[in-house]
Amino acid sequence: MSTAVESDPVASDRAAALQAAVVPPQSDTRSFRREMTPTWLSAAVLLGGQRPPHLERSFHVLYLGSASGVTPAVIAAVHPDATVWVWDWRPSSIESTRRLRDAAGLSNLVVNEHPVLAPQLDGAVADVIAVEGVLDSAPDDIRDSVINAVSTSLRPGGVACISYKTAVGWAEIAPVQRLIKYVASRAGGDPIEHIPEALDLLRTLEAGGARYLTERPIVAAWLRELHAMDPATIVAQYVERDLRPLSHAQVARDFAAIGCYFAGSALITDDLGRDVPDALAPMIAATPQRTLRETYSDVAVRRATRADIFRLGAARLTTTELGDALGQLELTAVSSNLELARDVDADVPAKLVAGAVSAAELDRDPLRGSATVRTVMDSGFAHPLAAAGAPPDALARARALNAALVH
Repeated sequence: MSTAVESDPVASDRAAALQAAVVPPQSDTRSFRREMTPTWLSAAVLLGGQRPPHLERSFHVLYLGSASGVTPAVIAAVHPDATVWVWDWRPSSIESTRRLRDAAGLSNLVVNEHPVLAPQLDGAVADVIAVEGVLDSAPDDIRDSVINAVSTSLRPGGVACISYKTAVGWAEIAPVQRLIKYVASRAGGDPIEHIPEALDLLRTLEAGGARYLTERPIVAAWLRELHAMDPATIVAQYVERDLRPLSHAQVARDFAAIGCYFAGSALITDDLGRDVPDALAPMIAATPQRTLRETYSDVAVRRATRADIFRLGAARLTTTELGDALGQLELTAVSSNLELARDVDADVPAKLVAGAVSAAELDRDPLRGSATVRTVMDSGFAHPLAAAGAPPDALARARALNAALVH
């Protein structure tokens, strides 16, 4: 697969996972989640010191929570030999994904239109399972069915990436979101028509000095973002779904119960702990239990979203194995501009622009976190290359998808 192809449809629309301090990220409903794609997840697992899933053959992807369908469609377009199976409990998301599939001619994108998630899904074992915005918004029965489906469908050595809003980032927002949902839904009909009424109500409450809205900086900043959003986006984000933020400890507990162990974050610079206050860094680093370290870090930086990767069965690489694997992991530039950050040598951009470069070549000490690799990937400047290379028809399929997205 050509990584530039995978990034092409949405190079200007990647999720802003690290927005300004107090404002939780707002996701475009058509956005492409590069961190939920097989090539990215495989690299992230390796950078975390675990054996990545084997993707050099035809493989199987399950995408639960399709949103507008852009990410699973991109995966299907650039991996013609893979089967990408998609499900969502929301009719609007499934309809959007189906229309996009048909417009782009993606025969390997299988859309399950049944609202109930069967335990065995499509009957095949999956190498990669992506769960986007389900566990933090769906009712309890659907949340349980998703975890059960991962348990019965993930291949040993396969990975599941769970994207969700965190309690530390969103707990204060939830009461206001419920108010918006009530106002937009109580009269029946299209909720988009009632969003102006909901926004006017919030403005009236703010102007009247409602303390919950005016004395909480996080809520006030979120409201400013909300007033700038279009009604359709507000409905997609806050009316069609509940807001039930989770903690990492909750998610890790549920997946440990089915034999899946935390392998790191798909938001790969989160693992570097750069935003942790200096006074807290030694305490967090000295905490022996991984779940506690992650929890402390979330609280320390008020992390609003997580994309946790879990592997079915632990398989930590030896130092030699990790060094060899990083020598085989190649990255290439997919952007023309990189604002140099810490841990990035001045000659790194030129190396990447010149051609594919191994992860081992980019880091002075790749066995200690691969900070350079993580930084250039997170910046959008570089992307990992699939070991199997680009299928001959991947470029044509990606262009067809681009045309469908533009249309």
